This record gives sequence, structure tokens and C-alpha cells, in this order.
Amino acid sequence: MEACRGELSFEPRDLELTPIAVAEHDGKPIGVAQLRVVDDEADLLKLFVEPSGLRSGTSKALLAWATDVAKNWVPRD
Repeated sequence: MEACRGELSFEPRDLELTPIAVAEHDGKPIGVAQLRVVDDEADLLKLFVEPSGLRSGTSKALLAWATDVAKNWVPRD
């Protein structure tokens, strides 16, 4: 997990400019998804679930969130 720390970290600007979802279990973060939407195109930048959260439906829920956000995104002014 330590080897992936940089790839799974967020800069303050990321929090302002991109939609991010965090999945929790018992109050502890176990997954994250980050999306970038520009005009009519969306890129899934991050989708990660901690190994202990695999096969729990967390990945599916995060992907469903990202898909919904991409379909319904309204840019902020």
C-alpha cells in the first residue's frame, strides 16, 4: 500500500476541481473514486478499494457513482 501512496493521494486543488467519492466501512475509508469531467468527456482518474474491501460491492458502488456523476455533470461557474 505504501508504494501506491502518491497515486492514491489528493492535492488540495483536486478536491476543488474534481468530484471525489470515498467509501467507508465502520468509519474507516476503504475506497476512493475520482472523476474529471471536461465538456462532454469524463475520465475516471482513480478507482481504488483496499484489499480488505474487495468482493464487498464497494468497487461496484464507486463505479456506479462515477458513472452517475459523468452522466449528470453540470459544470460549476
